[in-house]
Formats: sequence, structure tokens, C-alpha cells
Amino acid sequence: MLSLHPQQLASTVSQAIALISSLRTQRPVLYPISYALLLLLAVLDILTTRFTLSAGGCELNTIAARVIEHLDVPGMVALKFVSISAVLIICEHVGRARFMLGKKLAGSCVMIASTPVVIGGGQIALNFEILRQAGMI
Repeated sequence: MLSLHPQQLASTVSQAIALISSLRTQRPVLYPISYALLLLLAVLDILTTRFTLSAGGCELNTIAARVIEHLDVPGMVALKFVSISAVLIICEHVGRARFMLGKKLAGSCVMIASTPVVIGGGQIALNFEILRQAGMI
């Protein structure tokens, strides 16, 4: 049987309590709002890309265009999943070492991810009447 001196036992118990307390206060992810925005923008990007392609447009991103050409929508979704996963992992890794730098990185990724959505949405808005007359909307 293991016997601990009362001071050792008290020290061990206090260390265990400190560990449990730190686990409770640690967030599972560092930047949940940025990550939610990234996921929303990823879905909007897929939707606007799909709509643009069905209206006769083309994908400007060379890598995405190749994936879409060979694997269609499932490939587009898989590419977006891998891209977003990589961004989240990098932001978490950087943020665990330097919180504010990780926060700036996550925010920058949101801004970058919004670019194709804004451009695609703008194209749809500018051509809305043409698309409506063609029966696409």
C-alpha cells in the first residue's frame, strides 16, 4: 500500500485541484467567434461559387478550378474543409504561444476569406436582372 506523508498528500491534493481548476477555465478553442465566421464564409463561398459556375462563370483560383474540374462539388467542399482546418490549427498553435498574434492572424484570415464571398456576391448582385430574365433566380 502506498503511504504518503500528510504534507505530501496535501501538496498532491492541492496540485490536483489547481490542475482541475486550470482545465475548467481553459477554453477548448481560443478564437471561437473568428472560427464561426470562417465557417460561415466557407459555406457562403461554396454557395456563391456553385451559383456562379451554374450561371456560366468560372473559378479564378487555379487550384480550386482543378479540384472542381475533377471532383465537382464534393471536391470543392473537401478542399474548403482542408483549408479551414489548416487555418484553425495554425491559429490555435500560434495563439497558444502568443495569444494576441494568434488573434490578429485569425482576424486576418476572416478578412481574406470574405474577399471571394464579397466578389461573388457582387457579381450576382450586378447581374441579378440578367440572371432573373434567364430563369436562374
